[in-house]
Amino acid sequence: MELRAISPEDYEAVRQFLVEVGWRQRVGSSERFCIMMQNSDLTAVAWDASRVVGFARALCDGAISRWWPSPPSDAERASDAS
Repeated sequence: MELRAISPEDYEAVRQFLVEVGWRQRVGSSERFCIMMQNSDLTAVAWDASRVVGFARALCDGAISRWWPSPPSDAERASDAS
């Protein structure tokens, strides 16, 4: 899994991910989503190979606190699925 800041090349893949998880009303417009990203102070996108599996954005005052949990292992994902 790769976790990094979003780039403009990622916008459409991230927007589609958010539509798929139920955020269509907020991100239905590509233009609106682009503006949202440009006005975000911090962004992160998680990729599993070529698939977006997570996304976060923040508006902040510059005093940054972050916590990145470890992604679940394959064994943990398999046990959750059974």
